[in-house]
Amino acid sequence: MEPFVSIPLLLVATAHLLCHLSIDHCSFVLACLRATITATAKAAISVASSFDPTSLSKSIPSDVRTVIERLDLAPVTRSFVCCLKCFTCHPITQDAPYPDRCTHKETPSSSCCNHPLRKTKLIKGRQKSFPVRRYLVHSLKDWISKLLNQPEVERVMDEYPMSGEASGDVDDIWGAKALRDLKGPDGKPFVINCGKEGRYVFSICFDGLNYDGNKHGGRKASVCAIYLVCLNLPPQLRYKFQNLFLAAVVPGPGEPSLHQINHVLVPLVDDLLELYIDGVTIRTANHQNGRLVRSALGPLVSDLLAARQMAGFSSHSSKTFCPHCSLTLDEISNTDKSTWGPKNPELLKAQAQAWRNAESEAVRDDLWKTNGVRWTELQRLPYWEPSKFMTIDPMHLLYLGNLQRHCRKVWGMDDKHMDGVGITHDQLIDPSQYLIDKGSPEAAMDALKFGTNSEVASFHLSALKQVCRNLGLHFGGKKKALVNALKGYVRCPFVRMTRY
Repeated sequence: MEPFVSIPLLLVATAHLLCHLSIDHCSFVLACLRATITATAKAAISVASSFDPTSLSKSIPSDVRTVIERLDLAPVTRSFVCCLKCFTCHPITQDAPYPDRCTHKETPSSSCCNHPLRKTKLIKGRQKSFPVRRYLVHSLKDWISKLLNQPEVERVMDEYPMSGEASGDVDDIWGAKALRDLKGPDGKPFVINCGKEGRYVFSICFDGLNYDGNKHGGRKASVCAIYLVCLNLPPQLRYKFQNLFLAAVVPGPGEPSLHQINHVLVPLVDDLLELYIDGVTIRTANHQNGRLVRSALGPLVSDLLAARQMAGFSSHSSKTFCPHCSLTLDEISNTDKSTWGPKNPELLKAQAQAWRNAESEAVRDDLWKTNGVRWTELQRLPYWEPSKFMTIDPMHLLYLGNLQRHCRKVWGMDDKHMDGVGITHDQLIDPSQYLIDKGSPEAAMDALKFGTNSEVASFHLSALKQVCRNLGLHFGGKKKALVNALKGYVRCPFVRMTRY
């Protein structure tokens, strides 16, 4: 491609993809560029008779989509029609057209969804049908191929996982035992000593946003994004915009509920299965004859609700509240870590399969209430264990301050208190700071000693939980249960405590 052609194409592609210039405006820019080049060529005829203004002008396309295609900037995607009711995805292909109505059944005894999958529009006097909602899934194989065509990036991705140590302080995820122990399809470590193959591990995230903006009336319409991060890249490169893989955008206006997320995960899991078991041969910058590339999925990194939805676990307020250990909600006050038996991954998978294979939705509901586990498409990956790879809400826990609040407000670890072992009602360093703070465990304890029941009930839930913890009472559940527990608490008659 001649420079006087490639430069205008790059200009318009940049304006469209990075500056978000519309297709119509890009077409106007292309028309101006074509006119400019034509006029320039005509003016140059007198100097260099080899210029052909007509052919030169035709080499500049009139549509930005042609520019994107010619520069190979368009991602390779698969297209589906996504049911508005159940989110089942039906592939859109020329060989096998999708049905007029959704044919999905939740269980063998359930009725068919039967929701329309087509909508019609009158265009120039003719009725034409279109998918009621289109769902595009980005090809992971194509994205990896383009990433590996950067020579320095490929070298770094091959070397970085082997540069760290599994012992000592962990400063990156590759120090985690779960990734080091991840096995390949041959039963050997997936990344360590993998020979000439390219082996890459990804984390996955699922999150939603309100595309109309956050308003006082609450979220009205939302879309969800599924994206992957290549952990083989070092942290300074890992989260750069150009290195993130946007797998799919789940169309709105509503979010898939609970197990409906499985329908939109199917295409991505299909790609991950192929890349893990068979691999794909890719011609890369450093391997012109091609190399075998495999990929695996590692940690699930999302907020509390999205992570449980993706991993197939019940709510944090359910009976089986913890996705990592076998404690139940009745045992939430147990702080002896040695008694927290880890969940059995084989049992979890069996319970998930039982939920998936249930004959009716009533049986599914019973299994869900009993086990707190349901099937997730991620369990089709033979190596992926929900309790091992689900992280505990790092965004809210660390970046948004929940850990700090829990330590300072719930556990009383604050510079306003004297140091202690944390099992007594510690005094404030400066008594003058003591005000009736409804979030203060100390004020709540004072109200319990000298105040009325209504005064105790006026304190915040976090303060009442800490008081119950200090007194050895059950501190799980809602505020009403905590107040009742404190009402029934009987202090020893010979203990006399005074205000400070």
